[in-house]
Amino acid sequence: MRFTSIEIKNFRQYKSLELNFPKRTDHDLHIIIADNGIGKTNILNAITWCLYGEEPHLGNSSKSLPKVNLAALQEASDNGDLKIDVTVSIHAEDDGNQIIFIRKASFSVETEFESKSELTVLHNDGSGDILESEEKASEYVEKYMPKRIQEYFYFDGEQLDNYFMDDDNNKIRETIHNISQVDVVTRVKQRLSEVAASLKVNAGKKRPDIKALNQDIAKIDSQLKQVTDTISELDRQILLSQQIIRKNSEYLKGSEDIPGLEQRYNELVQQHSDLEAKVSSCYNQLYAFIRNAKIALSFYPYAQNTLTLISEKEKAHALPPDIDKKTLLQLLQNPDGRCMVCNQPLSIHARKYIEDLIGKIQVSSETSNILMRIRSELERVIEAGDTYPKTKEQLLNNLKDVENALELCDKELAEKDAAIQKVSDTEQVIKWHTERQQHQELLEKNKNMRAVASYQLDELQKNREQIEKELDKALEKDKKFHHINSLLQLAKNSQQIVTSIESEMMAEVREQMESRTMDYFRKLIWKKDVYDHITLNEKYQLDLIHRNGYSCVGSCSAAERSLLALSFTLALHEVSGFSALLFIDTPVSRVSGENRSNFAKVLKEVSLEKQLIMAFTPDEYSESVSSVFQPISSSSVILKMNETNDITSIK
Repeated sequence: MRFTSIEIKNFRQYKSLELNFPKRTDHDLHIIIADNGIGKTNILNAITWCLYGEEPHLGNSSKSLPKVNLAALQEASDNGDLKIDVTVSIHAEDDGNQIIFIRKASFSVETEFESKSELTVLHNDGSGDILESEEKASEYVEKYMPKRIQEYFYFDGEQLDNYFMDDDNNKIRETIHNISQVDVVTRVKQRLSEVAASLKVNAGKKRPDIKALNQDIAKIDSQLKQVTDTISELDRQILLSQQIIRKNSEYLKGSEDIPGLEQRYNELVQQHSDLEAKVSSCYNQLYAFIRNAKIALSFYPYAQNTLTLISEKEKAHALPPDIDKKTLLQLLQNPDGRCMVCNQPLSIHARKYIEDLIGKIQVSSETSNILMRIRSELERVIEAGDTYPKTKEQLLNNLKDVENALELCDKELAEKDAAIQKVSDTEQVIKWHTERQQHQELLEKNKNMRAVASYQLDELQKNREQIEKELDKALEKDKKFHHINSLLQLAKNSQQIVTSIESEMMAEVREQMESRTMDYFRKLIWKKDVYDHITLNEKYQLDLIHRNGYSCVGSCSAAERSLLALSFTLALHEVSGFSALLFIDTPVSRVSGENRSNFAKVLKEVSLEKQLIMAFTPDEYSESVSSVFQPISSSSVILKMNETNDITSIK
């Protein structure tokens, strides 16, 4: 099936637009060119809204706006209309039959309230026009373009590298198996299992022991389902974690250490504050020292002279001993006749000595005491003068060390700030980093849980096989179950054959997908010999293998992943037999150089077999692309927006 035209009325930027896609050359290739913000992606949204009632490619700015065109809404209000219709019609053809998909929704002019949209399909099978209602119309859409894999018909090139991360690969497997008829074989296998189970249940009605074995099998089957569901959910979570880890690692390239930088920056800010306080403290200590030292240095020569004089007086015994005269008099006047220090009786000789000592003192005790008290202060002044150079040097060195540390802190702080300033949104980077770390932990946890569940599954299957053998023996011993045994053996043999056919068909489809995806990928990339092959597991999860044997789908560039996604999509269309078109918005947004030229050459070949509609910005539609597409394209239009920026039309 191919589109012949699209009519858009009152949908977002489009008040009235008709795009025609005639096939004028051998290449069914159609080009739409428009600047960013003009409405390229909303053509894609108009298509998906018409077919599925969804706008999966809607940007954040558009989400806040009503679906109805604002200029048309204002015009309806000026005319006094109560409602206005938004309509998208897709005209298509399939083997000569004309098909029109029409979706319409009404909006209240006053409240902008949107009624439920309705899809209808008008087609002609040769006997006349037939109008299909909503349910039948949806079935028609599913026939040509299944909703569950719509992104492989209509996708945004800027998100191509996310398709493998966001997609539930099971839906790709189911769709391919449906189209390639693998699911028919699968349904036959399931039906044979049901027939065998029914025969065993009938046998159990005649013998209690067989009934008990059937009940045991039913119990194990219930447990198997629970464990299988658990494994499926764990696989889903594991895949999701792997995708988020890979996606966030891509986002964080060049910004991996932002959380560490932020932490170090905050540490440096605190360290800077502490060092500034230390510098201030060092200066205060130095100023206090110099202030005190200045006093000591001013008195230093006088202190030296005075201390020398006191020392000379001491040597000449010109100074009395440091004895309080009042104390000596109290000793003589003590009525007990005892010494107040040692409490011993004073002898006549001792009394005589004290009296002579009092008489010999030439300087008054008060003067002597004053001289002795200032001696310690004089010694302190002299010591301060003597240690001044060393203490000053020590304080200056301390100050220098702290100032050097502050300078280094300033330098590192500036470096960290410059590194952080290079990232436009540090909060988002930290969020990606945190989310990745959380999913790394969750991934490890779920892997361990899956290993446990897998062991449980193996044990349950072994138990079931054992009970099945016991059941088979019980049936074989009883002759009246001969007919049932024959039917069971037939069902078992048939099931084995069908299972073998199913496995062969599934393997063949996967091998074709792997081979064709790699063929397209080699044509698209310029690094021809870097990647060896592509693998698809049973869930159609894709992996790219480096020539050295390791997986590299998570480490290749965004441009390479975009081309890989495109290769997978082209192979999907080819192997599954999809006859629908391929619409790509901004197809080379992340591709440049030789890869862009290769892209144009490959899509040129594809357009010989399939309808391609591509929307470019003028920059994307560069010489390397336009030189290939322009001579062969069947149609080409340029979109422009009016001066009030509310209506887009063809230039």
